[in-house]
Amino acid sequence: MTKYILHGTDFFFIKNKTQQLIKEAGIDAFNESHYDLDDVALDTALNDALTIPFMADKKAVVIKNAHFFADTKAQATFKESEQFKFLMGEDSAETILIFQVPHQTLLKNKTYKAFYETCEVIAARSKTAADLKGWVDRQLSKAQINLPKDAYDVLIERITHDAETAYHELQKLLLYAVDTPHIDRDTIDRLITVHLDDNVFTIMNLLMDGHKEAAFERIQMMLSAKEDALRILSAFINKFREMVLTQSLVASGMNQDGIQQYLNVKSGRAYYMMKNARLYNRAYVEKILKQLETYDWKIKTGLMDKTLALEMFVLGV
Repeated sequence: MTKYILHGTDFFFIKNKTQQLIKEAGIDAFNESHYDLDDVALDTALNDALTIPFMADKKAVVIKNAHFFADTKAQATFKESEQFKFLMGEDSAETILIFQVPHQTLLKNKTYKAFYETCEVIAARSKTAADLKGWVDRQLSKAQINLPKDAYDVLIERITHDAETAYHELQKLLLYAVDTPHIDRDTIDRLITVHLDDNVFTIMNLLMDGHKEAAFERIQMMLSAKEDALRILSAFINKFREMVLTQSLVASGMNQDGIQQYLNVKSGRAYYMMKNARLYNRAYVEKILKQLETYDWKIKTGLMDKTLALEMFVLGV
């Protein structure tokens, strides 16, 4: 049995590396199984891994959310498994077993260390904006695409939030460039999606720091890129509700790492969530949330134009 542990917070890398390993092994879809330990018992997945393939030379078993390799609270999942011990001495070449662990660091107790020695352990560190910018530059150079500075700056702003966004949006641009070598700022505005969630998070932090003008300019940029005003306002509502939740988690004693894992966000975002949760009192945040919900109600009942409501909110915070 060939065993892999893919761990880290770059989930796009983990997904693609899993597909690559299965493809390289020449395993067909009929002999590929996926299990999510948030939904099924570990032994259910391991029983499959320890069973010979059906009418094929090889099979692949992918086990998602194997938290027990990294989270001490989840170790009971491993300790209670009847099948895990059989993996230690398993030499069969018929199965490829892939554990996906959504944590940056693995536990290092004696039993785990012995098991790691039987696996190929691959880390998937989340890419920073600088990492993604470098990757975008290499892809543009390879495709011999030269963008005007204003178009390039907008491209980098919009797609260096996460690896999956960068990959899909750049593939769109490269495909477009096959037939249209001239790409300007207007082309980028029409072609490349504005990343709503990250933009809203940035605007929220600008507002909370008192930079209304910069926040308003970013709102106008999103509207000019055909982003719907009501959708932006709804995203603000979700973010302020998230802040109230974060304040509750901080009050309960949870640290930044705990919030990052609990809410499944990047470390940088968890940092700002913690910062804002501590900087602004609960009553103030709830007041803004109530304002947002009032604007949302007025829009949906036809009492206010959605763009006007969004602009009034930004200028009035």
